[in-house]
Amino acid sequence: EPIQDVYAPRSKYALLIGNRYDPKRKDIAPAHKNVRDIKEVLEYYEFKVRDYRDLDALGMARVLAEFGAELRSKGDSALPGSVAVVFYFCGHGFQSSGRNYLVPAGVDPSSEKALSSSLRLNEDILVALPQRYPGISIALIDACRTDPMIRRGVDDFNQIAAPEGMLVFFATRAGRPALAPISPDRNTFFVGALVDVLREANGVTPIDDLFRIAAIECQTRVKAEFDKVKLTIPPQFPESTGNLRGRFVIRNRQLEL
Repeated sequence: EPIQDVYAPRSKYALLIGNRYDPKRKDIAPAHKNVRDIKEVLEYYEFKVRDYRDLDALGMARVLAEFGAELRSKGDSALPGSVAVVFYFCGHGFQSSGRNYLVPAGVDPSSEKALSSSLRLNEDILVALPQRYPGISIALIDACRTDPMIRRGVDDFNQIAAPEGMLVFFATRAGRPALAPISPDRNTFFVGALVDVLREANGVTPIDDLFRIAAIECQTRVKAEFDKVKLTIPPQFPESTGNLRGRFVIRNRQLEL
């Protein structure tokens, strides 16, 4: 296989949304801690982070538009591999007719209103992120992917294809729930694994490999938790879809000096 160029982006931006609030008291307790901890580890890697909590539908649309406008205004985007972008969402999600939806705060994901007020991952969110060649945009989706209207088999969902220059990393496989402890002092299993892997990253391991390591670590932690309480349902296993041109590493430049 040909050796690919390795890029260490110098301009790094992130948009983090943690929607904890749910009107039916199915609150995602770790949502705010997840945002805090991801912000901390990304700022260590010199990302410029915008972070939000409990956004309604208008709020989600507004911050996406602002973030997209900020990215488009940057002048150094023409340099190969110079820009890395991270989008993180923690909240309720679902799939319907093969599309992934992210639910605003305060909306019951199983209600009629959810379909009309939720944001579509591909059509509303991924298009707001820059798909530059060669750069990298990473979408981290920490949400369920069950279909509230379908109660039969869980594996009959369409997968999404990542746009060019993008890695999309789901906390769980299509059709499956994503699990969260009921404590606001703990991370979701997905973020707990991801933050630990990123904290220990060495600036040499490519980003897509880091996510593979985090996926295995997440599955291990969920399985350990299940074994403790003797649950036998299949453990959550994150999955990713990528369409990257080149390999990308994240580094803290101060540590290079």
